[in-house]
Amino acid sequence: MHILISALSRFSKPSGVCRYAANLARCLEESARITKVTLVLGEWQTGYFQKCFKIDSKKINFVPIAIENNSLYRNIWFLFKLPGLVKTIKPDMVHLSYPIPFLNSCFSVPVVATIHDLYPFDKPENFGFPNVWFNQLFLRICLANSQGIVSVSQQTSNRLEYYFPKLCAKKLNRVIYNYVDF
Repeated sequence: MHILISALSRFSKPSGVCRYAANLARCLEESARITKVTLVLGEWQTGYFQKCFKIDSKKINFVPIAIENNSLYRNIWFLFKLPGLVKTIKPDMVHLSYPIPFLNSCFSVPVVATIHDLYPFDKPENFGFPNVWFNQLFLRICLANSQGIVSVSQQTSNRLEYYFPKLCAKKLNRVIYNYVDF
């Protein structure tokens, strides 16, 4: 099975979401059922993924994306270019390392999204106005279009069920705790 992990983010140095994507790739690599893991990231991320996360495996491939590192360009890329990349690379599944805007009808394979928190709803002041509206909208779009949802904690799963009870009744929602490598 070939898994494509979307890890493209704004971060130019290691962050929690990036570490999550790297650890997910390394854990998947260890499974005999997984033949290939493709990590999609920004060109500005490639160096620290290789150096800081020590990803050196024949099963894990990097696909660096050459776009401007700002929210508008990333979100446009997720909506319009990621589906084309998936058609070209032909993974068996797409795993989003955090919520992004996408349309399920543009994908020919299942898409699973990881939810780290519900801050756009729990702590809207963290985002400011009008950014909070976009963060809430993108989270809603992602949840509505995902075939499966991975919550990184029981608390996150509980908050997801609190804000989206109808959606959680229909979708596969599993808690998978973050991998920690000492």
